[in-house]
Amino acid sequence: MGADKASLPYKGGTLLSHMRDLAVEAGASSILVGGGPHGDLKDPVAGAGPVASLCALGEYPQLEAVPRRWVVLPVDMPLLTPPLIRRLAAVPAPAAAFAGHPLPLAMTLDRLAKTVLARVKTRLMAHESIAVWHVLDLLEGQDLTAGEHETAQLINANTPDEWSRLNDRS
Repeated sequence: MGADKASLPYKGGTLLSHMRDLAVEAGASSILVGGGPHGDLKDPVAGAGPVASLCALGEYPQLEAVPRRWVVLPVDMPLLTPPLIRRLAAVPAPAAAFAGHPLPLAMTLDRLAKTVLARVKTRLMAHESIAVWHVLDLLEGQDLTAGEHETAQLINANTPDEWSRLNDRS
């Protein structure tokens, strides 16, 4: 993108503030920001993307021992809506994402997930490239079918051109 996505202006605030507001509206009781200068979670491998933030979530010291459901929202998907996020969060599988879209994803952070994420972190630190899809497979993730209205929300912006087109839609 050539810029810090989280700081991009969006609807009178920043993209990060929009996504935080969206998470709260969807019912989030805790919000942690992964990676980057705004992050609560320190990525164990710089530049490893969302997989590194998932690994950091798995070892975040302030999380209690009780398994908890987490929904991972990428900052560059501002068209998501609270109903879509709630639908994803409600899937009882250990992890879930919409078919064809590894993010957003929902996962239960239990002992098994923490073990999987620790193994993934070891691989990242050995300079292996690991996709979010692979993590979902390791967590026995479920693919959800998105309806037409939901698919229209699953658009992200990774380039200035995509960002411009996304802004035209919102």
